[in-house]
Amino acid sequence: AFGVSPGSTIVVIKATDGDTARIKVVKLNVRWFREYLVHDPAPSLQRITVPLFSVTGEKDIQVDPADVERISELVEAPCTTQIVSDMTHLLRFEPSVRTYKKRTTSSR
Repeated sequence: AFGVSPGSTIVVIKATDGDTARIKVVKLNVRWFREYLVHDPAPSLQRITVPLFSVTGEKDIQVDPADVERISELVEAPCTTQIVSDMTHLLRFEPSVRTYKKRTTSSR
């Protein structure tokens, strides 16, 4: 799905059947990840009845910034969307996705 390589962490998580597993020396709650990966938020979004503000960063590498448009299509209530330039998933300024990836992986 979405160009996931066979040896990727997502593929490894999906292949597990226990509650936890060591992946790349880190113990993960793989049961939670498996449930998260199959969860479809569309039905929940369609039940929203209050005005919604959906915001993400243009440099978000965890969630596709285009998802804010999909959210606005699903929500029946008034929905305002915003994609903030040069912002990450946590809405921090980041001029380059490459430096963001480097900074987030070097802290491990």
